[in-house]
Amino acid sequence: MNGYEMTKNIIQNIGDVFVHPYEIIIIDDFSNDRTKEFKNDKRVRYFRNEEWLGVNKSWNKWISKARGDYILVINNDIILKPWFDTAMVECLEDSYIVWPYSTRLDKPFEWEIFIKQQNIIGWCWMTTKERRKEIWDIDESLCIWYGDDWIFQRVVKDLKQSPWIANTLIHHFESKTLTNDEHKQKIRKEIEKDKIRWQEIIRERGRN
Repeated sequence: MNGYEMTKNIIQNIGDVFVHPYEIIIIDDFSNDRTKEFKNDKRVRYFRNEEWLGVNKSWNKWISKARGDYILVINNDIILKPWFDTAMVECLEDSYIVWPYSTRLDKPFEWEIFIKQQNIIGWCWMTTKERRKEIWDIDESLCIWYGDDWIFQRVVKDLKQSPWIANTLIHHFESKTLTNDEHKQKIRKEIEKDKIRWQEIIRERGRN
């Protein structure tokens, strides 16, 4: 929701660094900025929710529209590094799902900082079209957060598969699409609900 400039940047970024053929699907979660202009952008396939659903319901709703053999779920507030898609695809030969490394730092990328604070991020991962059928359908009681954790639980606990970490890097700006106070307030309320619900899900799954 509301991230026209970031979305424009990631479209260009993908075009600059991808080696393999690709399609880009834009999910517009009821934005009220210029995001709707991507409807006429021939570089992407554009889909819009008629009400705000949150990221997890949006992913569930539109993921079946992907036509390629590989599916990359990605937020718009990141930067991909060269050969990103090649590194991710190579790892999928041995795994259900692949994550990249991320800096998660809201500042220009610096190797020294990355070495100290490197981590794995959920808002960017890749799977195959066939394996997606086994791991998808995020619990829609979770609105914004923990969709990535849900997928991780499906792969590791239910399918007994080890997710792979690709030898590639993204730079994540974090929450740059929260562009107004009303939206921020709504998001924060949903995040607090998600935290409570996720703990309930963990307890429920622990009993199964």
